[in-house]
Amino acid sequence: MGVFVGVALAVALAGDTAASASPYRVGDCLWDALSTAQQQEVLVAYGKGMGAATSTLAQHDATVQAAAPRCVGAEGAPALLLKGAAASAMIRSVSSRSLQSERGLDASALERTWTASSETARTCTRVFAAKVFGPMADKVLSGQTCAYPKAPLELLNALKLDPKAPGDQSAVRHALIHFNGRAQGELMEAMLAAFLGYGAPKS
Repeated sequence: MGVFVGVALAVALAGDTAASASPYRVGDCLWDALSTAQQQEVLVAYGKGMGAATSTLAQHDATVQAAAPRCVGAEGAPALLLKGAAASAMIRSVSSRSLQSERGLDASALERTWTASSETARTCTRVFAAKVFGPMADKVLSGQTCAYPKAPLELLNALKLDPKAPGDQSAVRHALIHFNGRAQGELMEAMLAAFLGYGAPKS
């Protein structure tokens, strides 16, 4: 059994993914390992689209991988999880900067919105974010399912953003990207926490 598969199973057995790890700990550490200039490169690329931002972040993968043992607290964490955690932190950072610029919505306001939202809205967002895990998504979600696919619109309503309003389209896009990245970060952090218990090399 590969380490990644074993970690996914460990998460499934452990229960609620969202409660399995402190949000963002590893991801923020990996993102902060990049220099200010490197982060600025990613931010500029985000202006061209998420694909460009992700590609630019990938150019600094050596920096992310070098910081991994310190950020995770162990050697040998799966590269996919490290890249995912760093990408989540990047997504939250660049999207919140855009929302701050366009609507005065800073990272703390976005976090309060997430925390105050219904469990249905958060769970559905996690389910959508888990698609990055492909066939392993069900195990990563630990039984979480989305009962109402439109529930994440609650997050936009709380920010007073209307998906149908032409003037809100840019902010809506940034907000959806932000919360998807937030949910993906929870999942990645939970997988990395499970890695420490299951897959980390024993001394």
